[in-house]
Amino acid sequence: MRSTILTATTPSTRTGDNTQIEELFADFLAAWTPGDAQAFGALFADDSETWT
Repeated sequence: MRSTILTATTPSTRTGDNTQIEELFADFLAAWTPGDAQAFGALFADDSETWT
C-alpha cells in the first residue's frame, strides 16, 4: 500500500494558487456543511472548467 505524507506550508511559502485553492475549499465546506445546494452549485462555472 502506498502512503502519502502531507506537509503544511508556512505563510512565507504559500503561492497565490495555494491561497485560491484554500479559499475555494473553505467556500465548498461552508456550502456543503449546511446542505446549501444553491451556494454549492454557484461555486462552479457554467463550463465547469474554472471557478468564480
